[in-house]
Amino acid sequence: MVYLINMGLILLWNALIPKYFKNRKRILCTVYAVQWILLSGLRAYSVGADTYAYKINHFDVTYNSSWESIINNFSEYVQGVGDIKDPGYTVFEKICQIFIGNNYTLFLVIIAVIFTGAMAVWIYRYSDDVCLSFM
Repeated sequence: MVYLINMGLILLWNALIPKYFKNRKRILCTVYAVQWILLSGLRAYSVGADTYAYKINHFDVTYNSSWESIINNFSEYVQGVGDIKDPGYTVFEKICQIFIGNNYTLFLVIIAVIFTGAMAVWIYRYSDDVCLSFM
C-alpha cells in the first residue's frame, strides 16, 4: 500500500508543478528522491528478505567489534589471506556507527541517501521524463 501511495504522490507532484516552471526538473528530482529515501530508509526490519538478518548478523556484530579486529580483517583481505566477505562494507558501517551509534534505522537512511541521491543525479542529468524514471 505504501508503494502505491508513493506512486500516487509522484504522479500528483508531476501534475501539480507546471511544465513551464523554471526549475521543475530539479524540484521534481529532489521531491521524488526524498520520497524514495524515506520509503527505503524508514522501512520496518521485516521488509525485505535480508534486512533483519543484516542487522543481527552484520550491523550488531560490527558495532560490538573493535577497530583493531576490523582493520585486521580488512588487511588480511587485501593480502589475500582473509575469509571475510566485503571488508569495505564493515569499515563503512563502523565509520557510520561513530556518528549514529547502534541505530540501524538511521544507517538504512544513510544507505538510502547515498544510493537514491546518486540515482537522482543520474536521472536529473540523463532523463527526459523524471516522473517515469522515478516510477
